[in-house]
Amino acid sequence: MRRSSRLHGLRRCAALLASSLAGSAAACEGLAVTDAWIREPPPGASAVAVYMTLTNTGNDALAIDTLTSPAFAHGMLHETVRDGERVRMQSVARLPLAPGGRATLAPGALHGMLMKPREGMPRAGERIEIVIGCGEQSTHLTLPVARDAP
Repeated sequence: MRRSSRLHGLRRCAALLASSLAGSAAACEGLAVTDAWIREPPPGASAVAVYMTLTNTGNDALAIDTLTSPAFAHGMLHETVRDGERVRMQSVARLPLAPGGRATLAPGALHGMLMKPREGMPRAGERIEIVIGCGEQSTHLTLPVARDAP
């Protein structure tokens, strides 16, 4: 009886492992994310900035086409564009990453934006789930919220 119970437990563990591996196959293949964080917004803000370094460690080109979060109504990639003394934000619909390519999302440059929080703005010390989309695939991450870069 014990052997049967142990075998059943091993089979169940194997099935869970297989299903978790199958789920990770849907991740943006080759995408490595480092130094990721969300800046704590000032009082009254309706959006937060998302920063990270994205590296394509795979052999095929990638294109980041969405940045979202279940905690926000919508998200997007933005680029800070300077035109003389004027500074404006411009939406980036697609961020291509060649094999070995890297993109840094940083203050005053390319960055992510999450807008219209569903349940209040996050504060330093909290963690927020984000989803990076690469066509049919997506990578889920949980990022820390901080006042300053970690």
